Amino acid sequence: MGLRKLWILVGLLSPSLASALTLDEAIERAEAKYPDIAAANAAIAAARARVPQSKAWQDPMFAVRLYQVPISFESFPVMWEIAQTIPFPGKLGARGRAAEASVDVAKLDRETRALAVRQRVARAYFRAKAAERLAKIYAEFDALYEQTLRLVSSRLSVGPSNLADIPRIEADRAALKIDLLEFETSRRLALIEMAALLAYPNADRVPRLTTEPALRDIPEAASLAKTAIARPDLATLGASIREAQAEVAARKKEHLPDFMVSGSYMANFGGMTDMWSLGVGVNVPLFYRSKQKKAVEEAMAMVRERERRLDTRALEAGVQVEQARERIRIAAAHVRLHQVTLIPLALRVLHAARTSFAVGQGDLFAILDGLRQLVGHHRDRERYLGEFEARWVDLEEAVGRPIREKKIHHGDTETRSGQKRGGK
Repeated sequence: MGLRKLWILVGLLSPSLASALTLDEAIERAEAKYPDIAAANAAIAAARARVPQSKAWQDPMFAVRLYQVPISFESFPVMWEIAQTIPFPGKLGARGRAAEASVDVAKLDRETRALAVRQRVARAYFRAKAAERLAKIYAEFDALYEQTLRLVSSRLSVGPSNLADIPRIEADRAALKIDLLEFETSRRLALIEMAALLAYPNADRVPRLTTEPALRDIPEAASLAKTAIARPDLATLGASIREAQAEVAARKKEHLPDFMVSGSYMANFGGMTDMWSLGVGVNVPLFYRSKQKKAVEEAMAMVRERERRLDTRALEAGVQVEQARERIRIAAAHVRLHQVTLIPLALRVLHAARTSFAVGQGDLFAILDGLRQLVGHHRDRERYLGEFEARWVDLEEAVGRPIREKKIHHGDTETRSGQKRGGK
């Protein structure tokens, strides 16, 4: 069975062939289905629920007690008592602001997780797509080997020729099939990851991938650097700094005293007259140095630690942007070199070798060498195009947002016998 038929059979056996899935649709589905995003949403809800708790007064205390009951039970005094703690003005507001800051941290953390999920989906998507494209290209080259086999067979039928030529062709075709199995393995592994990210039952249920890899203009470094400053993980650290600062302000008020007011009524059954009482109390921060002061110092240290982490992460972001841009530039240069120069040259060499062989002036080695070069250049072109997409995802990770630049079209790529593969 030829590679083309084998590839068609693989496609027909896939239950997801009838449906299609673009990269944007895959990302949208992952953001809606992946459990880590749901966990981040739950964390936001939990943070919001803590805000009213932090602003609320303590519950009042109500008590009923027997009070100074004589052993003889000549009287039976019963006391009802109620007490309420009143926080010092400003303490609950400071606690509430600290809790509200944690909501901002939770929201930005969700954006960070969503970006990570988008990156995982994009990487798996283009790994699967690269393997699929290579398999289709190899199927086309299998047809070239089939043509070469017929050419050699016709030469054997009309005159003397090297009997080892046909086994050589079959050996090269077998090598293509081995590569095809590797491509299919790579595609399946990528689809397995996509099925988990997109909540499909299994890899076979992932729809057909339709977004093709393509070169794009590389954004200017200055604009990317400005964008990277606002990426979600840096914004999360910035929000965590504000959260820690609000915690400092709240803890600075914790040494201020809380007040307590109470009232009671005592009914004396069978004895003295009924009585009532009112009371006011205050807590005294006797252990301020070892409690409230240390709590403030702890919160201030947290602010400094997060500020240094933000400085470090910002420096790393700049490095990541520059490295990603450089890797994208190199990958794009490789793609252009293969598409514009190496593949056309290899195709010319192959045509010349086949023409010489057809008129009896060349040997099969030149044809096979030309085929191997052409296969290798196409394989490398697709590999570097996949590298371009992978490094583009790295760039999006470095700046913290999707980057949509204009696609670059370099025309169609000739494959076998001068036939063109339409680019998208």
